Amino acid sequence: QQAIDQFWQKQTGLPLHLLMESAARAVADMCMDILKNGGKTERKKNSPQVNPISPSALTDQIIPAKSGTNTPPDIVSQSEPAVLVLAGKGQNGGDAFACARMLAGEGVFVICRELDPGAPQPAEAEANRQALQRMGLSLGAIREEDFSGKNLRLIVDGLFGTGFQASRGLPEGFEKISCWCEQARSRGVQLIAVDIPSGLDSRTGIPARHALKADMTLTFVLPKAGLFAEPGFTHAGTVYLAPIGIAGRLAEHALSEVDQPACYLIDDAVVKPVRSQLKRDPLAHKGRFGRLMLIAGSPGMPGAAVLTARAAARSGLGMLHLLTADGAAAAVVDGIPEAMVESISFSDGDAFLQAVDTGMKRASAVAAGPGIGRAEQLLPALERIIDLAQQTVLDADALNVLSDRPDEWWRRCERRVEQGLPPVILTPHPGEYRRLAPDLADFDRQKQACLLAQRSHCVVVLKGSRTVVAAPDGEIYINQTGNNGLARGGSGDLLTGLIAGLLAQGIQPLQAALAGVYYHGLAADLAAEKLSRRGMLPEDLLGSLSDAYRLTGWE
Repeated sequence: QQAIDQFWQKQTGLPLHLLMESAARAVADMCMDILKNGGKTERKKNSPQVNPISPSALTDQIIPAKSGTNTPPDIVSQSEPAVLVLAGKGQNGGDAFACARMLAGEGVFVICRELDPGAPQPAEAEANRQALQRMGLSLGAIREEDFSGKNLRLIVDGLFGTGFQASRGLPEGFEKISCWCEQARSRGVQLIAVDIPSGLDSRTGIPARHALKADMTLTFVLPKAGLFAEPGFTHAGTVYLAPIGIAGRLAEHALSEVDQPACYLIDDAVVKPVRSQLKRDPLAHKGRFGRLMLIAGSPGMPGAAVLTARAAARSGLGMLHLLTADGAAAAVVDGIPEAMVESISFSDGDAFLQAVDTGMKRASAVAAGPGIGRAEQLLPALERIIDLAQQTVLDADALNVLSDRPDEWWRRCERRVEQGLPPVILTPHPGEYRRLAPDLADFDRQKQACLLAQRSHCVVVLKGSRTVVAAPDGEIYINQTGNNGLARGGSGDLLTGLIAGLLAQGIQPLQAALAGVYYHGLAADLAAEKLSRRGMLPEDLLGSLSDAYRLTGWE
């Protein structure tokens, strides 16, 4: 945010206090909306629009409150505050001071407190601090009694801004402030974070100990990656955006000069190009929609093969060839009659490799790993697949094989790309990731995915809450769809099948991964609406995929 502000000042020649006024006006207007509407804001949550910037842009029109609007008398009290504004040092504190001034000008009873009273402030923040005092509002240190007023409705958090880094921690004594805020929230008081909740790292989404939790966050110009990443999104509440007069193009230009990986949000705009590539010609036949060879299933885990295959079939795939182990075929055939099921003994290495080679010659994509187990013969098969398959996604037990000698496999994946084949897609959950790259496991999820993608020369889908997709060139995407109803065995099999089905239809790896992750999560959200997150099962996503396609205009 600081880079954007400075670039705007350089380009326009205007003072920074104009941006501070715009930011404070947006926060004050949101407060007035809530006070007038019984605790709700009339604003709609934004739908992110992806741009080649870091992170992706949102657009919204902030509607200012009418000047002179009176706050209902049952909210405002001359003895107790309606709004408590908490101001820190720096520009974020300046936004808070200006917001308090504007609310007071609207007739709202306001108390404004400082984290560090009397500390030096930037010029713009100090000007607003002094203006507030000239209006007769007294400042002072944050006190417990500030949070206990019976007519307190809102807390405005302007303590720490986007420059905060979780690694350095919050100051001594902040635990009390966090506790007081949570006690107030438990009584129904709403907390609005200015740009980002205090104590949350805006780049990584990692909260410091005792970071504040907001009911809503009003962020400026562009959303911050930390507001959407895991676990930051649980601190941010509902995120709204105020452009505050900075054009998107200017922000893009400013951020292009910042040395950090590009980070985007996966939304409908991202997957729309995939839909345009998959239009179904009314005269087309099954051969036009790809052929997938899926290597999955074992006697102890036939369900993994069934779920993966059924999700692939729901992607619009034309033909599905399922290669599964002896002893699993009967259950697999019953579960997915649409597939051409081939049963093979994985212990017969020559027969297994011959089946793989034959299947690859006809397949437009190969997926391997779900429910296979640690079959020794999988290793030479994976060598063939990485070297020769037109498109491929590796999951589960295939990833476990790679984790034995990852550096050797990454060199093979690099040679694949050098030979002109598309990169492999890897879909690890956190445990599989730690086995593939134990030395990278201490980083945040976005950096984990990015570093593994660069190291392996693969597209990495790091599964979990707010799934992260990373490309070898350093691009990072954070998904917004999905819910904790997916925290069940079998959910990952569905995702692998969906991505593989898109690959087989000719979609390139990064786009297939993004669309697969998005629709997998969206189907889960729709299933949860019908069945609840607790009651939904992975197989329920299959029916909801059709609803997801219709909802987003696929058909």
